[in-house]
Amino acid sequence: MKKKLIIPILSIFIISTLFSGCTDETSDTEPDQSTEDIPLTKKAEYHVENLTDENYGTVFQSFTEEMKSALPVEDLEYAWESLIDSYGTF
Repeated sequence: MKKKLIIPILSIFIISTLFSGCTDETSDTEPDQSTEDIPLTKKAEYHVENLTDENYGTVFQSFTEEMKSALPVEDLEYAWESLIDSYGTF
């Protein structure tokens, strides 16, 4: 049962990461320039590196609260390891 959910959950994570910078939303607070100026490709590389190095907590800490509740760190680890088991190392 869990295995059937892994691919859709991981796909949602990847898609939401890629498209998170594609909104017209404005914020009442000052943007964090240290992360705002980083291209999405660099953010994706950072996440893949951490997942490859089994730093699941580091990736999890970068999630929004909504993402944290949708994909707990244990499920993130299971999803990544399932992908590695199915498709080989990255």
